[in-house]
Formats: sequence, structure tokens, C-alpha cells
Amino acid sequence: MRLSTVLKMVLAAVVLASLALIAVAKSIDVDKYKSFLCAQVRGATGRDLAITGPLKLKLGPNPMVVASGIAFGNAGWGSRKAMATAETIEAEIALGPLLHREFVVKRLVVTKPNLLIETDEAGHGNWSFAIKAAKGQPEPPRDGAPPTRFDIRRIEIADARLAWHDGRDESGAALSIAKLSAAIDGPGHLVDLKAAGDYQGSAFSLDGSVGVPGEIATGKPWPLHFTATVAGAVLVAEGVVGDIVAAKGLDIDVSAQGEELAQPLAMAGWQVQPIGPFKLSTHLTQRDTRLKAAPLDLAFGRRDAAVVSAKGEIRDLLGLHGIDVVVAADSDSLGGLGRLAGAAVPPIGPLKLTARLTDADGHWHFADIKGRLADSDFTGELSVSRAGRLRLNGRLASTSLAVADFLTPAAKPGEKLNTAPTPVARDADGRLFSAEPLPLAALNQADLRLTLAAARLAVGRVKLADFGAEIRLDHGRLAFKPISARLGGGSLTADFTLDASSGRIAAASLRLDADNADLGQVLRDTGGDILSGGHARLHVDARGSGPSLRAVMAGLDGEAVLSVGEGSLHDGPVDWLGGDVLGRIADALKEHEAIPLNCGIVRFAAKDGIATADRGIAIETELADIAGAGTIDLKSEALDIGIGITHLTGTLADPVVAIDPMGATLRVDAHPCQTALGRTPARKKGRR
Repeated sequence: MRLSTVLKMVLAAVVLASLALIAVAKSIDVDKYKSFLCAQVRGATGRDLAITGPLKLKLGPNPMVVASGIAFGNAGWGSRKAMATAETIEAEIALGPLLHREFVVKRLVVTKPNLLIETDEAGHGNWSFAIKAAKGQPEPPRDGAPPTRFDIRRIEIADARLAWHDGRDESGAALSIAKLSAAIDGPGHLVDLKAAGDYQGSAFSLDGSVGVPGEIATGKPWPLHFTATVAGAVLVAEGVVGDIVAAKGLDIDVSAQGEELAQPLAMAGWQVQPIGPFKLSTHLTQRDTRLKAAPLDLAFGRRDAAVVSAKGEIRDLLGLHGIDVVVAADSDSLGGLGRLAGAAVPPIGPLKLTARLTDADGHWHFADIKGRLADSDFTGELSVSRAGRLRLNGRLASTSLAVADFLTPAAKPGEKLNTAPTPVARDADGRLFSAEPLPLAALNQADLRLTLAAARLAVGRVKLADFGAEIRLDHGRLAFKPISARLGGGSLTADFTLDASSGRIAAASLRLDADNADLGQVLRDTGGDILSGGHARLHVDARGSGPSLRAVMAGLDGEAVLSVGEGSLHDGPVDWLGGDVLGRIADALKEHEAIPLNCGIVRFAAKDGIATADRGIAIETELADIAGAGTIDLKSEALDIGIGITHLTGTLADPVVAIDPMGATLRVDAHPCQTALGRTPARKKGRR
């Protein structure tokens, strides 16, 4: 047989087949298929399917049934009438079965679908409807509609929009899909998925596979594996899902990493400052309503902010319950860690911190705390309320604690730490006491009960040993009591309260008693080598109120008494009260290398912000007695104090020391210490 004859026969067969196809197509009333489809959907879901446009049958090598104006009904309580809409749906049908007036759908192409997933106030989802299990063959067609079988091997979606609305808290999210394809090669195979789009303003892509939809009825777990990129992060998940529609029965390994954690957090609704790179790995399981993450390994951050890690497990990830993780933070400056928490924290540090975080009884519990901030160390435990008013309880202990470590900015890498004495802090107008309002509102926002113990505590240059205090804050009422410590080998006890419960002014009170403290040692610790020995007693009882520290001091009432026993005064540099007060006295007697001290008294009584020493300053030595008196105006901070021949003026921030030989004689009283204390003097011992 000639080739030309064969070609003619093939051409004739094609023509005959085409004519037959056209004849069959014209004999099918496609519009009658509308009511059939709508009835099928109604019977299976209880929801209405509307097809407002005409159904068309397009012939060709790949015949297509095209529907337009599709809308699928929402739940009766839904926020809009249609749960899903689509501009067009094109169904590619098999050519052979079509010749027998049967539709076998092989591929679906959906254009501009719009899907709303939502819940009502009780948490019921609009995706819940009665699905009738198919038995045997499909229901016979009615009204001349052709029989239909679905053997879909590929679904393509373009320009889709998916919205989520939670009726319980009115939260929501939106997802745009530029393109999505799902393809399967054969029965029992995985569905290959590819997608690209935008979520909350961030581009994403997805490439992976999932179990075939035909396995829904069998109840078998759905295997899945996919890699997604979103907001600069790469997410990989592999495992199985028991119920892929409700996202239940998870058993998945998850890993994620990216160059900036703030980007995915912003997608979740948390706006934070740049944090740095992150890396996460965990295993997610769900056997009931709880999603468990175990083991969990998370690390994020940078050294210039903070490097934070968490290792352990969370038994209820969505509810944040059943937490048991070891957290660690490492930062060059606590200011960086403050940025992560959204709080203004001074740039102090460096910081190293570890703790075990658990939750129970409505609290976060931080146990096994071990930390170091600059040169201060601390251990202990804390608990923080999870809901309602913020409440913090706990205890901290330290072998060495310095207040300056919590106030002094940390040195930058390569920078030498400044160890020079910190100048006296002043307000913008040069005053010592600040006029800035006290943080009264902050004191009313949380409650605190903290026990603090430190083997060594440095407050400025004052060094305390065996320090202990209980700190309480209750609805704006702050109390440090009792406070106990060792100072200069002696004992110190104190109580301090600050009542800011009104939210307008603070009422402060301080009672302090120190006994048998070696004042010479204390002064040497603070940089003043002017005294040896001189065991001292100090009593302070003061009260004041106002919206700022300046206002509190301006209305201060109370008393302060310092009593010093026997010792030796030295001629040398003195940095005390801002001037060379005792040094100038020593200069007057500089032929003596050391001056034996019998006693020293400083006693001020304050009334409405005026502190008065009415003959309340006295120094008795083996060579001379010095007496003094004067006032400190705490309203203006002005000084007017005479001590022997020395006159102290100026202000607390800028004292001025002058010698006034006519101001007083060296012996103005036979018993100046007793007089300064307000006591009846006893007979005085004779001098050498």
C-alpha cells in the first residue's frame, strides 16, 4: 500500500472522528448540566452552588467545559453570602468518553477564585458541612445531562485570594496566590504542589508534595513534604497529617531559618526592631486539640543586640502551656535585649543569662537563674503572672553586686572601660535634685515581691557586706524593708517606703541606723584618706512628699545624726562635701602629722525643707575643739555652714569653701560633741 493511500485513510479517519465529535457535541445540551451540578453540590454539602454564566463546550484536541460566574454558598452565620467565588472554571475532558456522550474530567483551571475561611463566635468553621460518602457509581444524570466521572490529574489556579476571619477575636489575614498548580501522576502517588503569591505584603513561594485527595475517605495519614520561602525565611516541613482539612493529627519535622527574624514576626502581627538571623528546628505532633513542639531548638539575634536561644519542649504550642525550655541570652549591652522586649533599657552590660522557663498556676516560672551583668553576678528564681495585672515574685542572690553595673553604659568592643569617678549627676538647670516627675504611673502598673541577698554590694563607692532586703511593690506602694548589711565592720539596718498609689504625688520615708562602723575605712573606700579608726553611729529619720525628687526634698522633715568615736585625723587630700573642709582644718595644724580625734558629731534637723545644725557640728581633738552650725536649704540647695574657721557656701551641686579667721575661735565650747548631741555635758578629761 502506497504511503499516499495511508495518509488519505488517516486523514479521512480524522475527518470522520471530528465530524462525529461535532455531532455528539451538538447533541449534548450543556446548559442542562448546570442544574445537575448544582443539585449534586447541594446534596453533598447542603450549600447552594450558583453558575450565573452560560456553560460552554469548547472542542479541540483537549475539549473544555467552561463555566463562569461561580459562587458557592457560605454558612448561614457567615460574614458574607458566598464562601467561594470564581470568575471562570475550565474543565478539560477526555476525548474518547466524550464520543460516548460521557464527561471524564482530567484537568481543572480556576481563574480568580476568592475563598473565605472563617469561624463564628463559638469557633465553628464555615468549612464544616455534611459530606455524603459516595457509594458505587455516580448518581445517574437527570434532564439529559451527560454522566460524569472525575479523574483529575492536574489543577491550576491563577490570581486567587484566600481570606481568614476569626469570629472569636475578630482577627484575620489575607493571602494572594498568583499561581498554583497541583499534579498527580497516578493512583496512590503524591500530589506535587507549586505556588507563588503574597502573604501580608510579603512574597512567598512553595514547592512540595502531599498525599492524594482520594485518601480522605480511607482515614489514612497524609504524607507531606514541602519547602516554602516567605519574608526572607526558608521553611521546610516533612511528615504526615491525619486530617489535612482541619490541620489535625500532625506528626511533622519542621525547620526554618532566615537573615532577619523581625520580618516573619511582622507577618504574625508583631512589629519589632530588627533582631537578626534565626534558626529553628522542632518536631510537631498533635494527638488531641494540643499541638506539641518537642524537641525545640531555637536561636536568634546578634551580639550588638542579643543572642537568645531556647531548648526544650512546649506541650501546647498554640496556647503556650506546658513550657519547659532552657533559655539563654548573651549581649554586649542590655539595651539591645531591651529592644527585643520593646522596652527602653539603658545600654548597660555585657550580659550573660541562663534560666529554665516553665509555666504553671497562671505564671511563668524562671528557675535556676544564673547571670552576670558587667562584674555583677546573680542567681535565683522568679515567677511572672501570665494574665491580668503583672505580678513578679522571686528571690535573687549574689556574691558581688554593684549598683553602677546597672546604671553605667557598657564599654564598646575595643574600648577601654572608664574607671574614673562618676561626676555628681545634675539636672538640666544645674541643680542636684531632679525636677523630672517620678515614674508614679509605672509603679502602679505592676506588683513585685523580691528577696535580694548579696555577699558584697557596692553603692557608688560605699561597700556593704552581707546585704539583704525584701522589696515589695503593691498597687503603687513600694517598700524596701527590712534592709540589713555590714558597713565598715559594723551593722546597718534601714526601712524605705515610697507610696505612689495616688498616681499624683509620692510620699517617701527613710529610717536608717548604722552602728559601730569604721568611718575611716568607709572614707578610704570612697577615696578620702583623712581618718583612721573613728567607729561611728548614724541615724537618719526623714519624710517628704511630692511629684519629683526636688519636691520631696523641698518639703523634707526629719533628723540625721552622725556620731564618730576616737580616731586620728590626717593631713591629706580630702574629697568630702565637695571641698577640702577637714583638710583646711588640718592645714591649720599641719605641723602635726596626725591629729588624735576624741569625737565628731554632725546633727541636722529638717523642717519643711530647711535642714538646720544648731550648734550641731563638733570635732574634739587632743589639740583643739571645733564647733559649727548652719543650714542647708533643700528648696534652693543653698549652703550656709560654718565649721570653726571654715565657711561652706554655694550649693549642694557646687559648694564653695573659704577660710574665715574671724568666723569663729578654735574653742567655742568646752564640750562641743555633747552640745552637738543636745546633751548635758559631763566633766571633760584634761588634755595632754
